[in-house]
Amino acid sequence: MLIAAGAVFAFTRLNKPQNDEPDIEAMKDSIAADPAVRADHLNAEQIEQRLAQFRTARDQVVAANFDSLQGINEIALLKQQLGDFEGARIAWEYANIIRPKNSLSFSNLAALYHFDLKQYDKAEKNYLISIANDPDDIPTIRNFFELYYNAIKDNAKTEALLLRSIQNNPDRSDLYALAGGFYRDTGNIGRALEYFKKSLEISPNNEAVKNEIIRLEAQNKQ
Repeated sequence: MLIAAGAVFAFTRLNKPQNDEPDIEAMKDSIAADPAVRADHLNAEQIEQRLAQFRTARDQVVAANFDSLQGINEIALLKQQLGDFEGARIAWEYANIIRPKNSLSFSNLAALYHFDLKQYDKAEKNYLISIANDPDDIPTIRNFFELYYNAIKDNAKTEALLLRSIQNNPDRSDLYALAGGFYRDTGNIGRALEYFKKSLEISPNNEAVKNEIIRLEAQNKQ
């Protein structure tokens, strides 16, 4: 479905300057421009709701002189939902420039490259920055795990990510369980049991982990 949006802001400076520095004014123009709607999964009412939300967010961002991480992120998410991946990309790239120490925009841009655009090298780059800025962001770590393990299929990078994440978050039982599942699925039952048991020590009422330990111990005895 391709639906023409309403009034479109001037959008004439998308080419980068000759010195290859980001064209901030062109990025602002893109952020303010109405989304290019390509959303077959949304009905007409849902599209109009998101367009109305976009217009409200745009007015707030313009009023803030494009200096609002929350507002820019909302615009990017709405453009992503409406199928305007390029518009979302530019918005998150801009957010990364104005707030280089935040994790949210880097994480969202990584997920866009990962799940929507399938540009895994750029996804990896942005996941790395995101978790460097916030090592406690477990949802981003899980997405990063998905990139390394299922998309890129690099077990060495997957294992290194898991171990580094556990080192940074030693009290997160879910990370130990994630590592246990990784070792189980890659055939290292001994390490799988080690990490599932560490997970259970932190969350002793986790029945799923308990059952997995019982199953793996029985398998290990065969």
